[in-house]
Amino acid sequence: MTLGALDAALSAMPADAPVLFEDGRHPRGIGSWRGSYCEPAIDPGGTDPVTVEDVRGRLSDALNGHVFYGYKGGEYTYDADSPVNVDAWGEYTREVLIDVKARDGAAILVTKKDGE
Repeated sequence: MTLGALDAALSAMPADAPVLFEDGRHPRGIGSWRGSYCEPAIDPGGTDPVTVEDVRGRLSDALNGHVFYGYKGGEYTYDADSPVNVDAWGEYTREVLIDVKARDGAAILVTKKDGE
């Protein structure tokens, strides 16, 4: 799934709907992915609940030229076609976002390990 597709999927859901991963993790923020710095990653290590509005605000930054810094340096920007990875800062687990589903009033982020 790309940043643009994620934003489009979330835009169809209520702004106050909670957003979480299928396994209950909470998204924390967006940053440069350790696997390839030129790709973004959502950090799944949040402890506080977030809403569609919160996540779309972070996506807006990423889609509108915000500069992100690679784990070992470099400056990177992303666009609507950038694939969305799922990893905490500095980690490389090959988890990718593949879908967003509405379930019980929440936006559920569906992932898989790349290659599965």
